Amino acid sequence: MSPHPNGRRSFLTTVGSASLLAGCGGAGRVIPECRDPSDEALVARTRVGVAAIDADVAALPASEAFPLGVASGDATAEGIVLWTRYDGRARLGLMVWREDGDAVAAFRVVPADGGFAHVFVDDLEPGERYRYAWLELDGGEARARSDVGRFRTALPENARTPLQLAAFSCVSWKREHDALARAGREGEQDLLLLLGDTSYNDGAETLCEYRHTWGQTLSSEGWRLVRARSSLLATWDDHEVANDFCGPDVSQAQIAAGRRAFFEHQPVRRFRNAPDRIWRSRRWGRTAEIFVLDCRGERVCRTRGRPDATMISETQRAWLQRGLAESPCAFKIVMTSVPIADVPVFFETKAHDRWEAWATQRRALLRFVERERIDGVFWIGGDLHIASAGRVGARPDDPGWGQLEVLAGPGAQQGSPFTEWMGPPQYDFADPRSNVTTFDLDPETLQVRVRFVLASGEAMADLTYDLSGPVHLVRRR
Repeated sequence: MSPHPNGRRSFLTTVGSASLLAGCGGAGRVIPECRDPSDEALVARTRVGVAAIDADVAALPASEAFPLGVASGDATAEGIVLWTRYDGRARLGLMVWREDGDAVAAFRVVPADGGFAHVFVDDLEPGERYRYAWLELDGGEARARSDVGRFRTALPENARTPLQLAAFSCVSWKREHDALARAGREGEQDLLLLLGDTSYNDGAETLCEYRHTWGQTLSSEGWRLVRARSSLLATWDDHEVANDFCGPDVSQAQIAAGRRAFFEHQPVRRFRNAPDRIWRSRRWGRTAEIFVLDCRGERVCRTRGRPDATMISETQRAWLQRGLAESPCAFKIVMTSVPIADVPVFFETKAHDRWEAWATQRRALLRFVERERIDGVFWIGGDLHIASAGRVGARPDDPGWGQLEVLAGPGAQQGSPFTEWMGPPQYDFADPRSNVTTFDLDPETLQVRVRFVLASGEAMADLTYDLSGPVHLVRRR
């Protein structure tokens, strides 16, 4: 059964960016009634036959009760997490259909505390494109809908086909989200990577306050468009809790509230035996494996600058090294919220907050990649409010000289003034303007094309790198 037997196909071709945002509530509707719950309420969902929900999706009005839009994430070849926040009082439904076909799944859903709904949809086909919508139900009949989202499941296990990724970091709710909106309207990315500082929550301390600042951020047109456009993988950085936070800088209660708000607002699966764990990996066939690091929540701050300093736990480090060595994928992409590169001296005032302050562990990771001769590795980072592409090491004899790091974004933030000192031989490009960074992966040649795209659609830089050995720039368009 399709979302509507007569109207679905015309709906799929005519629903555009403007209609996805119809019914977006104003600032006064962003925050639901909030209390600090004492337990982790879970979403209750019941899978029903697609015929059980009568939904002419094309004809439904957009409801104002979904003020933060929709999102999908943590995709596997067979399943994905679908997300929304619902502020209304009606029964909630969810429908999923093939982008060019019939409905494949329907659910009745009872959101968790705060109106958050995370539903894992399984039994999907690898590498297929789908659409979905959350529905306000009256009995078994839908009366209104959310934005319409789209996603692609991860590639089949042995597939080696090209992929396009998009990435950014550092999105302040106080700034225009035009670059995000353009990517949401026109981008063709298969997957979106969020490098942290997704919401600037500085000043918040309680769960209610974190929900408020997340709501200010994600209610923007740009965020709603880009999160509805494709599935995502996300990590966090300091501003999800407090500027430059590191362990004892803030209370454990505040960190717990910030962490919970992160999970509430992102379409992320939580591990049954480690529900607070952010680091994970996801494979897209044999084309790419993406390693999502947690470079914030596991720091041992008292060791900063010492030989035994740990930016990430030894468990996470061992998992990463084993994963890089054993991955069958052409590309091994490491998401790190803070740069791992040896950043120029002009950024020394913030060196305490980057990998450089945990030098022993950093050096060991980079030397491991070199010693094991692991091809196809590159690092994607954020935090500095800079778009850049270059080598991790500053000089040919430094660890990481043969490895690529791209700083993606900033998505919407004041740029750093120091990019003019980020030049050859280490850097091929650096610019402070807000952008969305795209990556075209070719697994047959082991080449990655990197573009930094402004809100206008212009690419600030268009660079292609060969990663079949030590990184080298193949072409600059």
